[in-house]
Amino acid sequence: MSVIVPALMEKQMGRNNTIKIQVTGNLTKDAEARVSATGTDMLFISIASNIYDFKKKARKPLFFRASMFGKGVMNIAEHLKKGTTVLLCGDFDQDISKTDKGTFTNNMVQNATVEILSSKGGQAEAGAINDGDSDSGLFDDM
Repeated sequence: MSVIVPALMEKQMGRNNTIKIQVTGNLTKDAEARVSATGTDMLFISIASNIYDFKKKARKPLFFRASMFGKGVMNIAEHLKKGTTVLLCGDFDQDISKTDKGTFTNNMVQNATVEILSSKGGQAEAGAINDGDSDSGLFDDM
């Protein structure tokens, strides 16, 4: 049911080839809200989105982690519970690490914006939150 919208390549100030993505998925655990030592509000989420693997002819989950900072993130944290369907937008970053136990891929979304599409109970929630550094709730330039 979840769809990954094709990414848009663009150049941004101070960054080379930033990839903007939009991912629809379900939260894998409750959002984690914290306050840094300097007093900055922080919110961390993890979502899973099902993709179709044409080679294996089966669906498999693709996991993304995101972090948001600044005003407003504490207000939405209580609504971001495990199983909630969200639209996650931001700058895509991928880390691939190889260990003796195998190769691991870490998909991260930075400068994230999250919009609640439906709660775990199936009732739609209204609202979107961004990291405070973005100009808008969703991508106006896509």
